[in-house]
Amino acid sequence: VTACLGVASADAALALFVRVREELGEILSAFELMPRAGLELHFAHLGGGREPFEPLTPWLVLMEADCASRHIDLNAVFELVLTELMHENLVLAGTLATSEAQRAQLWRLREGMAQAMIADKAAIKSDTAVPVAALTDFLRTADAAVQAIAPGCVPVPLGHIGDGNIHYNLLPPPHMCASDFMQHKRALFAAIE
Repeated sequence: VTACLGVASADAALALFVRVREELGEILSAFELMPRAGLELHFAHLGGGREPFEPLTPWLVLMEADCASRHIDLNAVFELVLTELMHENLVLAGTLATSEAQRAQLWRLREGMAQAMIADKAAIKSDTAVPVAALTDFLRTADAAVQAIAPGCVPVPLGHIGDGNIHYNLLPPPHMCASDFMQHKRALFAAIE
């Protein structure tokens, strides 16, 4: 079962991960953090695109669960958990894939963000391991540090919350050309680490 869910913040995404892992345990197989800036970059790279749901949210999570047991109704369990989380306002909006084609569409959003970052020659890409519990502290610290170096740069942190693997990527400020931004590359990498 695959869902794309909208949350208000990275803190909310982490809280959602903790809750879903408590509820689903080992059947939770993927939990990907996706910022709005990454989705917009993906759509710009494609020359357009379709939002997975409305209303738009600042952060998205791509979540998947799987189970080989025929005794577990995975759809029912997933829907029950998501309904509870929506009632608690942890999830603001979302969509469940109802077919393999819809599942593939949702995964293309996540994969498309990474591809758009690779295609954007002005992007600075990193791969950082962070303890899951320290994820949001890392994001706040990294955001402040990179803004001090290149004010207005656009952080695009995306990745696997479950294993603490975050691709903390950066786009240049709208007013800065790529070559000027790249002059800050070494300092920005040092700030991220």
